[in-house]
Amino acid sequence: SREEQQALQAKYPDTRIEHIPWGVDASHFDSGDGHVWRSARNIPPSANLLVCVGRIDAQKNQLSLVEALPTLRAECGDVRIALVGPVTSPRYQADIERKLHELEIEPFVDLVGGLPARSPELAGAYAAADCFVIPSRHEPFGVVVLEAWAAHRPVVAAAVGGMADLVEDGVNGRLIADPGGADEIVKAVLPVLKSNRMIQRLADGGHDAVRRLALLLLPR
Repeated sequence: SREEQQALQAKYPDTRIEHIPWGVDASHFDSGDGHVWRSARNIPPSANLLVCVGRIDAQKNQLSLVEALPTLRAECGDVRIALVGPVTSPRYQADIERKLHELEIEPFVDLVGGLPARSPELAGAYAAADCFVIPSRHEPFGVVVLEAWAAHRPVVAAAVGGMADLVEDGVNGRLIADPGGADEIVKAVLPVLKSNRMIQRLADGGHDAVRRLALLLLPR
């Protein structure tokens, strides 16, 4: 990310540090079948589905997203969450499961597990989302943002690391100012769920952004 480039340049001022942008196979992530993915998990077509892709780990901060769900449901009705990613911290998964039980929202959160990067299932997860949310406490780049953009989905991302460089707030996504708090997640996500026009605008902005990045990576 640009943030890492700047940090390395400051540490090694006499060394040339280049920033090389990352890209994704946009056609793959634009090919998912969200209807099939939802049906396989008994998620109604009418539900507002938030999808978060990332390993189950404190760095990814899924717990704060779970804590935001009761408020989002109170404001928007049937809102659900799908957490997609392998478990790298069993203790953190246990924390999430305890919180689901405490808040009585277990039926509305799907712990999907890890899906292969090139699988139709992962593309389907993005396609199934009404909004993609990644509330990480730290993220060197945030390739999942590109994947969600390629799937033409609105993105709400923490303003950390590479994601703060990628996401232009209100243009191609929304930024979570303080990813450590559920209130800030609600503040960023709620306007998206309440406005079909915003969903379309952010999805279009992200799709344009990932296409521009792909052009930068074409050989010359």
